[in-house]
Amino acid sequence: MYCCNCGKRLGDEDQFCDNCGTPVYGETDMAAENQEREEKLQAESLEPDEGGTAVLESKADFEEAGPVSLEPSSGEGPALSDLERKIMKNMEDELILTMPEAAAQSRESMGGSPPPHAQPPYGNSQPEPPFYGKETGGKTPKKKKVLIVTLACTVAVLAVTVAVFVFLLLSPENQLKECVGDRDWASASRLYEKSFRGNEKKEEKADEILRSAVDELKEEFIAGTMDYSTVKRHLKGIEKFWDDSYVEEVLEQVRELGDSREAFKDAQEYMQKEEYEDAIRLYGEVIEADANYETAKEKLETAKNRYKEKLLAEAEAYVEVKDYDSAIALVENGLEILTGDTMLDSRLEELQGEREEYGIEAILEEAKKLASQNNYFEAMEAARQGLEEKPGNDKLETALNNYSEKYKQDILAKAENAVGTDENYEAGILVFDSALNTLDGDYAKIEQTIREKREEYVQRQLEKSQRENEQSAIVGVWQGIMVSSDGLEAPMDQFLAWSGMQGMNTVIDCQPSGSFHLDILGETADGAWRRDEAGNGVYYLDVGGDVKQVRIDPSGRLHMNLNGIELTFEKTREA
Repeated sequence: MYCCNCGKRLGDEDQFCDNCGTPVYGETDMAAENQEREEKLQAESLEPDEGGTAVLESKADFEEAGPVSLEPSSGEGPALSDLERKIMKNMEDELILTMPEAAAQSRESMGGSPPPHAQPPYGNSQPEPPFYGKETGGKTPKKKKVLIVTLACTVAVLAVTVAVFVFLLLSPENQLKECVGDRDWASASRLYEKSFRGNEKKEEKADEILRSAVDELKEEFIAGTMDYSTVKRHLKGIEKFWDDSYVEEVLEQVRELGDSREAFKDAQEYMQKEEYEDAIRLYGEVIEADANYETAKEKLETAKNRYKEKLLAEAEAYVEVKDYDSAIALVENGLEILTGDTMLDSRLEELQGEREEYGIEAILEEAKKLASQNNYFEAMEAARQGLEEKPGNDKLETALNNYSEKYKQDILAKAENAVGTDENYEAGILVFDSALNTLDGDYAKIEQTIREKREEYVQRQLEKSQRENEQSAIVGVWQGIMVSSDGLEAPMDQFLAWSGMQGMNTVIDCQPSGSFHLDILGETADGAWRRDEAGNGVYYLDVGGDVKQVRIDPSGRLHMNLNGIELTFEKTREA
């Protein structure tokens, strides 16, 4: 006995099929049921239905018809539903309606069963299950025919579904997804160029796939499961064929995050080495997208505090050795790093004040040292330069006035010493000229005093020179050249000729020692000469108490009155 539903062989005492669970009928019940079914089927019409679908009238006709074709019909064979037609339309003429062998194999591999016509439901070792019911005139009842058509349609739908599945599996989109999943960018590039570029709709679908791939790469990098060089290589691989700004945006984000992570790592190393300046700079480069951001913020504050402590300690070390310039430079550099730090701002102001005070004290100390060496000019110059740097400082102004007065007194004293008891005016004038050249007009009061003294010494020098000139003016040999008497004037040689005294001398020889010798018209005498105190070129020739006055006029000629005769002499040579 066999199951009427699945055809499995049954035992004689089985009440249910252990394969499908169908109840097992006895022979009497089965015969009655078959009789009833047969009478009912005979009463029904076996004509073709209204849809024009041909109904097979017998089992022999069904077997003769062969496998059900899935090709679109032209009025013959089973018709496909509207759903099936829509599926075929969306395939864009790429779907083969007859199931290819590969599709059948694919269905079998997925656990499907072959269509009813492909192979009998029973193995060759099992006999064909009995046919229940009576055959009337060799024709199949209508219900049986409907069952066959339904089965054919089901097979057709299944075939279409399998074909669609295979098509989708092998579609360019799925292939691109597979390349993206494998991160095979070379294959993805070739597929994109072949199947997507130039087709707007397909490019939109490819954009979605590639954008998701880019996002996935970015997320892996953010999560730390992919290093920077790897994610960069993948993104560059996509960028080569997908011309979209989104890749460059993500590349920039990845670069920033990679730089941020590197900065955090280096900052940690600098902190360990107590190189706080570099640590501060690098902690500040950590971005919010970095998982280390909050830690970096805390570390940054720690680095700032430690840097400030270290900087102020180093500045104090410079202050100890009075190197205020280095201390100030150090704090100024710290303010460039810790901009607006109130503690550093305050310390900088203090250091600048200390440097100014120290600088003034240093200038005063140096000027004092120079003055102690009687070098009043350099002491004065030190105070003056200090005032140029710190104008209005009372201490420096007092020092300048003090050393200026001492310098003036020193110059005057040196000039007086230069003049000396022998009235060396030229030496005194040289001292004053040197002082005036050195001062170069910077100290008007001192310059005026020295100028007045210089003029005084010059006048005195001129008077001395004049006296000296007058004193020595008579020295030399004088030869008589003219004779004047009673308003008559004649050259000396003519006068001698008229008076019969040819060949006589008219010579006066005055020596620098103050002595003189004269030989005039046959009379000779020796004596001493002296200058009149009143000057004016008047001299006296004293011969044993007999004094003769002589005078040198502005033209340099000497005049002597001898017994009412005016004799004029001219110096012929110096003594």
